[in-house]
Amino acid sequence: MRASGRFAVERARERVEALARAGHDTAGFAQALVEVLQPLVPHAAACVVTTDPATGLVTGTYKLGALAGHHDLDAEWARLEYETDDPTRLLVVGGQAVPARAASQLPGGPEGSVRIRELVGPGGYGDELRMVARRDSASWGGVNLFRAAGDRPFDADEVLLVAELSEAVAAGLQAALVAGWGRCGPAEAPAGPTVLVVDRADRVQRVSAGAGDLLADLTAEANRSPLESLVHGLAAAARRFARGDRSAPPWARLRSPSGRWLVAHAVPLTAQDGLTGEVAVTIDEARPPEVVPLVAAALGLTAREREVTALVLAGAGTKAIARALGVSPYTVQDHLKSIFDKAGVRTRAELVARVFFDQYAPRFGGELTPGGWFASG
Repeated sequence: MRASGRFAVERARERVEALARAGHDTAGFAQALVEVLQPLVPHAAACVVTTDPATGLVTGTYKLGALAGHHDLDAEWARLEYETDDPTRLLVVGGQAVPARAASQLPGGPEGSVRIRELVGPGGYGDELRMVARRDSASWGGVNLFRAAGDRPFDADEVLLVAELSEAVAAGLQAALVAGWGRCGPAEAPAGPTVLVVDRADRVQRVSAGAGDLLADLTAEANRSPLESLVHGLAAAARRFARGDRSAPPWARLRSPSGRWLVAHAVPLTAQDGLTGEVAVTIDEARPPEVVPLVAAALGLTAREREVTALVLAGAGTKAIARALGVSPYTVQDHLKSIFDKAGVRTRAELVARVFFDQYAPRFGGELTPGGWFASG
């Protein structure tokens, strides 16, 4: 990369890092990020996606530019992303040394991507650049940029520039995930899981009571694809599991615009004479053992800092933490200082409030305590 290109990368990284510190929610971060990228890597349309770092499944899609408001092909996108071996799938790009790839740079050019042939090209786009936002070996989402048919394809320098922003974008998506501490006020206890049944033609055929409320919640955010986008992705991944190409049924954690923490699971349905092709998708309130590790990771805590945080949430004092981890109390204090800095707190009580109560307990009226479940979990 030329010196001018290196300068552009550093300037872009500084701007994205500033966005990550600005307190944006995910929709706001996505919009601001694309505005930073547009003059550097011109494009006709963009998608910013979020993923669960534990499973790699897409949990939210924010469409901007010419794609804003267009969701009619989300089911087809999910099929191509999860049921094919396309070389530009997010899971593939995220595993590369350089976490970005343009379809035009595939060995066979754009025609080497089934997504370009069957979805992107017919939609009026000639090239796509995909970047996976990766930090500490975990993928938190990514950016897809599209050039219109007839425009020049993305070049190698543009791919490298966007790839260089991978960690900064991941940090921004992490910060956005936990933005607005305590924004979800006290609420009634959950009414139970929402269940949706998707048929073999990717149509949502049956839903349980309460699905309407969840649908409204998950679409109350600028540029975000509706709930069906998440459902179709889980259904496609479940069909891959049914074929034996996945080791476990798909699941993912996500946060709704109102601040609710949710966990979604999908399983293929069977009849007595074999698979029906239908998939049941269940979306329910996430439990603390599912939420707290994600919050700790989103705060950028190291593995040892997460261990210390777990013990703090369980009510352990400094000496007890030191004994449990085989370190000195002074080392524990050093870890606590780093944890406090990353979480933006000053005391253990504030840490418990921020990691547990502000992120989770408000949905249950504060009736739970962290020690009761964490000590046994």
